[in-house]
Amino acid sequence: MSQDAKKIDFLIRKIEREKAARAEAERLLELKSRELYVANQKLITTNKNLEHIVAQRTEELVLKNKELIQFIDTANAPIFGIDTEGAINEWNQQSERITGFSKAEAMGRDLVASFITDDYKISVGEVLAKGLKGQETANFEFPLITQSGGQVIIQLNSTTRRDGDGQVVGVVGVGQD
Repeated sequence: MSQDAKKIDFLIRKIEREKAARAEAERLLELKSRELYVANQKLITTNKNLEHIVAQRTEELVLKNKELIQFIDTANAPIFGIDTEGAINEWNQQSERITGFSKAEAMGRDLVASFITDDYKISVGEVLAKGLKGQETANFEFPLITQSGGQVIIQLNSTTRRDGDGQVVGVVGVGQD
């Protein structure tokens, strides 16, 4: 066999190896593409299912939240809450009834400055400050100022309010009049 024939034979074998390698690469690419497509379809289906579950759970939580709000609002005990600055952020119907101040009138006002008699401002402030530090108080008695200028005696249990991360966001008081 001549030198040129050997070169041609060598080049033909090289081209055939390259064609075979390319065919194998295309086969693997097609196989991996199908695998990726199937995996993507599974992810799409899983995502739709998760979105449905999240929507369903969100709806359940919204309903439970409404129930809790109604429970607090219509409880047969005065319930009021403050934020970390002492501003009222909860004032239920019983609080309205015993003080004469509507929820709209009470919300956002400083509880101690607006609704506590002067002789109890310090002690109530201390109870609320403890609540903001995570210390609860039971059966603390003090007078609330009513809209008519009178007083109503409340026996209060204060509880720290925390957000979903466990951070203190205020204090809630449940009282007996």
